[in-house]
Parts: sequence; structure tokens; C-alpha cells
Amino acid sequence: MFRESIFRNRATLVWEPREARKIGVLLLHGYGEHARRYRTFGDRLANDGYHVFAIEHMGHGKSAGRRAYIPDFTVLREETAAWFDLLRQNHPDFRWGVFGHSMGGLIGTWLTLDRPEHVSALMLSGPLIDPPAGIPEVVKRVARVLAMVAPILPAVPFDVEGICRDPEVVRRFRADPLVYNGKIRVGTGIQLENAIRDLLPRLGEIQAPLWIGHGSLDRLAMPSGSLRMLQLANSPDKERKLYNGLYHEILNEPEGEVVLHDITWWLKKRLS
Repeated sequence: MFRESIFRNRATLVWEPREARKIGVLLLHGYGEHARRYRTFGDRLANDGYHVFAIEHMGHGKSAGRRAYIPDFTVLREETAAWFDLLRQNHPDFRWGVFGHSMGGLIGTWLTLDRPEHVSALMLSGPLIDPPAGIPEVVKRVARVLAMVAPILPAVPFDVEGICRDPEVVRRFRADPLVYNGKIRVGTGIQLENAIRDLLPRLGEIQAPLWIGHGSLDRLAMPSGSLRMLQLANSPDKERKLYNGLYHEILNEPEGEVVLHDITWWLKKRLS
């Protein structure tokens, strides 16, 4: 059963399985998109007996806020943690896994650090650890100045063609009224850059079982970031799968069924 609700002006989605295990999976979507794009993934996990909970971040999907604007990443972190705390209160006997894509992977990693005793498995798809390469330093310096005086200014083009090799996925992304297709706002870009900078020294604190999937041709979140994360994480159970030739949204690529199988198989071995 699929249903929607609201948590503190944030849209949330729930997939309830028919034959339920006492296991919950948090689903954290990426920048500019929304959780409804993960219906196939949520349905698959629910069919396998997992309770799936998704939240749409500030300014994304049906949640309140200026479109794709993150004025303070710390607030986003705190909102996600508060939502997780409420879910745990409502389901005190559950074990929990976290799945995050791109920016959602960045959020999910921070959540794992903020609530380490409650996350039993962390799964990341194209995590935003190394942002796109090739942005000149002078542009970054100008962006920091602009972020102080005009943080909502759309300034940096978003590479929509880089999300997937399937042109139909790209077409639907462009046509989706809940997706933000405009340029990245300078304030959002700086907040994400700061969140990455603060996260890197703490990657060694990760001890939860860790699975990372990354497309080798991802140009929105560089594969070098997930490799660095794998190397620095102190989890005794960690795995990184580099999918040859795939772009950023590995679940939506023509090989997405293979990726979905890999995730569900890995999760079943850790949370069952």
C-alpha cells in the first residue's frame, strides 16, 4: 500500500508491505527531483517485505520552500534526523536501513553519523562526495560572494543530459512539474559544498554496513568520491560496485534491473 502524508511542511511517502518484516528503509532522493520518481524501487522493497519511508526535502517535490533552494544544509540534516526519530518512536521494534541517491546520499551519510546507533545498513547511489569537476576556482570565488548577497540567484547550469543514457528518462525529467530543471542557485551550491567539506574528515567514523553503487560515467557526482568514501569508512562490511558505462541515475539506466537486484540482494543479507 502506498500513501502520502506531511511532516513539518515536508511531504512524506510510505510503502507498506502486505507481509511485513520489522525493518524500515529510509529513502532520500537527490537534488532537484522528488521521491515519487522512486515508485518502482519502493514497490520492489515493499514486495520484499520492507516498510519504505521517503521524505521530500525542503524546496523539492511537494514540500514547502523555494524550488531547489537550501538556505542551510544543517536545517536539512536536522529535519531528516527529526523525521527519523519520529519513525523510530512509531516503530520501536524496527531495524533501519538508509538509502540515499546523490544529494540524498550526502544526507544519508550525515544521518548515519548523527544517529550511528540506529542505522543498521547504509546504501548509496552516486553519492555526492566529489561534485562535478571542471568548475574554475574563480567561478567558485564569485559564487561565494553571490551567496552572501543573492543566495537564490540561479547561476550554475544543471547537466540534465548527465542523469541517464535513456533519452526517455531525460524527457520525463524535463517534463515533470515537480522536478526543478533550472540553474543551481548559488546559495544551494555553497551549502552543498560546505556539507561535503565538513563530511570528509568524518568518513572514518562510519561503521555501519555500507554499499555504494556508482556509474563509471557519472559526471554529476564524480565516482572518485565514492571510492574515497569506501577507502576511509571504517565499516568492516563495505562494498562499492562501479557500473561500467552508466551515468548518474543507475536505477533508471537500461541496466537498472541489475542494480536493483544488487541492492535488494545486499540488503537481504544484512537486514532480514
